[in-house]
Amino acid sequence: MSELPSGNALVVGINAYTGGISPLQSAVRDARAIASALEEQHEYNVTLLIDEQAAADDIANQLEQRLPKALDSESSFLLYFAGHGIARGDGSEGPKGFLIPHGAAPGKQDTWLSMDRVREALQALPCKHLLVILDCCFAGSFRWAATRAVVWDSGPLYDSQYERFLKGTAWQALTSASYDEKAMDISPGRLNTRDSKAADGHSPFAAALMRGLGGDADSSRAGHGSDGVITATELYQYVFEELVPPGASIHQTPGIWPLKPDNTGQFIF
Repeated sequence: MSELPSGNALVVGINAYTGGISPLQSAVRDARAIASALEEQHEYNVTLLIDEQAAADDIANQLEQRLPKALDSESSFLLYFAGHGIARGDGSEGPKGFLIPHGAAPGKQDTWLSMDRVREALQALPCKHLLVILDCCFAGSFRWAATRAVVWDSGPLYDSQYERFLKGTAWQALTSASYDEKAMDISPGRLNTRDSKAADGHSPFAAALMRGLGGDADSSRAGHGSDGVITATELYQYVFEELVPPGASIHQTPGIWPLKPDNTGQFIF
């Protein structure tokens, strides 16, 4: 069985918003915990940007300048963002989404980080395996390109599947909320809806994500034992079932989709 490619991650968490944008309580804690999980449990090389380190230029420089030089075709890359997000308009290709970096100003779109810019930077990276994880309002706005139905993998992962997942292109996005969720009266500075009374002070999504990365996502779902591998789809399944149990009234729907139309692999932990 082939070895996993070397793992690299850029993890961003922002609590200290200013200038009228409401601060958050759990984003930094979530980012630190995710960074630790990736480093300690999955041997990732992690760059962590917290609060003042996560201005728009700081994030863009990592994606546009450092990472294209640090990664190669055999690299595996994960981007995690915890902070404010916003969506505007409903154009022909869907709403235009933004990540709100440190130092952003309400109503000043040029101080926000557009998801289009993030997408373009990611598309220039040479790595074959890439996973974007967004825990912010309107995270689903990051969706672009043609998508296919998610295949729910409920069986054990066989060696042949593992090899196919590794050899194939695997660019995927996992988001904490749909493109139109938390839309009621939301704009930076007016209402803070990302935080919640979750276990250990984490957002509900981050708490479930950490349990999944810790091994819970590699659990029996159809009478089979754990196989020692967690795919992005398994991680999504686990987080979805944690956040949207039967009969739940919670209005936060995780999503997953391929970022390239030629996806033939799976991002693997």
